[in-house]
Amino acid sequence: MPHPIKQTFPEYQAEPKINPVHLGFTEDEAKIRDTYDFFLTRLDRLSTFIKARLIDSKELKPFIDYWIDAITTTEGLKKDAAWKCALLTYISYYKYTGVNELFETYGKSLSPDGKVYQKILSFVEDETLRKRLYASVQKPRTNDLKRSTVP
Repeated sequence: MPHPIKQTFPEYQAEPKINPVHLGFTEDEAKIRDTYDFFLTRLDRLSTFIKARLIDSKELKPFIDYWIDAITTTEGLKKDAAWKCALLTYISYYKYTGVNELFETYGKSLSPDGKVYQKILSFVEDETLRKRLYASVQKPRTNDLKRSTVP
């Protein structure tokens, strides 16, 4: 989840209270965040390799299909919607543009206004969380996460 949401709204802060050095994340959350950052950076790099013609998207497909499906599927979404939407929001908020480009190569845009994001967002049961996640990736970014409209 993007750090402004965690810092602004105490209900998304885990106990013990957050260490400000970690941008609103507990020690455990920072480790999880770092793992996602590592993973997303590698996906971003694959997009760069495709653009530079170091690898072909068809050659990569068997190795990347699992992740594309796991991140974008809407089957059985009810229980996974909040974390999936938080992941897609994280990708957009922190500008992992190469990740979106990689997914677009395989026909799955992760853009907040795209079909995948909007479908997953629609399954997030907590309306307040849904609005806050979507507001955090609207342009221009605003520090006021309380005002948002969910399409």
